[in-house]
Amino acid sequence: MANLKDVKKKRQRQYTDAKTVANKQQSGAQLACLDLPKGMNSFYFKKEGTYYMDILPYVAGKNNPMADEGYDHWERTYFAHKGVGAENKQYCCLLKNWQEDCPICEYRQELEHKGANEDVVKAYWPKKRQIMAFIDVEDKNKGIQIFEGPYAFGLGQLIDNKTNAVREGSPVTRFYYADGGMTLAVSTKSEGFKTSDGNTGKFIKPNNIEMESRETSYEDLEVPCLDELLKKPDYKKLKEIFHKGVDGEDEEEEAAEPTKNGKAPEAKKEEKAEVEDDDDDDDDDDDDEQEEEVSEFDVGDKVKHPRYGVCSVLAVGEDGKLKLKDKEGNTHRAIKASEIMVAVKEEKAPEVQSLKNPKVEEEE
Repeated sequence: MANLKDVKKKRQRQYTDAKTVANKQQSGAQLACLDLPKGMNSFYFKKEGTYYMDILPYVAGKNNPMADEGYDHWERTYFAHKGVGAENKQYCCLLKNWQEDCPICEYRQELEHKGANEDVVKAYWPKKRQIMAFIDVEDKNKGIQIFEGPYAFGLGQLIDNKTNAVREGSPVTRFYYADGGMTLAVSTKSEGFKTSDGNTGKFIKPNNIEMESRETSYEDLEVPCLDELLKKPDYKKLKEIFHKGVDGEDEEEEAAEPTKNGKAPEAKKEEKAEVEDDDDDDDDDDDDEQEEEVSEFDVGDKVKHPRYGVCSVLAVGEDGKLKLKDKEGNTHRAIKASEIMVAVKEEKAPEVQSLKNPKVEEEE
């Protein structure tokens, strides 16, 4: 009998590095908006306590919103859409970052044209965020790491508050200098939050910083240009991903569940047109019930449901069924129009916002 080694050609093995994988798991290295240099990890606050960070300068590139090209700067401000698609990922906003057409901003503008509820519209505003390069003073072996987080109520705003409170020329304003900089002592705390599906969770956020003089020089460090780390999404791909997340679940429910009386969605749509053209106010009860079943609601309308209370309309299916969001942030799908007790229409449409200068929601 032939030896297994003689029959099967031996494959040369290529092992992954366990330490590298462990570092990625712990540091959250896979950021949807960023393309990190090889071997460089991202960083986030893992627990309550005090972190000691040396923020590093980098040479600003083109189109940096806060620094002229060629100047040493300490952060990169950018704008992102959160919770995009079925996987709830985060993508850079094409409009705010590169002044190009953005499918999510276009959808937001459509909602504003329809007079949608402000809570519905603001979910599609780009959020202001920041990235920074730094050295963990208590774990310098990790080298340069990348911190990413929201500006509002985040590390960036704490730093701005600190530098704005001192006199011009204070060493505090030079905290990020390669020579003569300062070490940041960042205190963090745990805060709770509630998700849209009613679950609860906790996150760690910075709540205070102090600055200490340092003697360490970082002149010899090659810090990557943070402007070049942003991932620019493709318009068509982003549009496809976004609309699958917005419309996909409702389309699946409509396909799986037949409409009333066995009518297909197209037949139901034609029936709706007939109801809208009927101006007779003396319809009998059956006609009234049919008119309620075919939804007259638009995205953003506020309605009252006997079980879920006052809700906002997130989507209207072709069969007239509604997707609602209650005051607690919970989503309810396939709601028949006949279940709605009260519909409150907005009499005054909000001011239409130009796509050239979209609003930006500050987030915690």
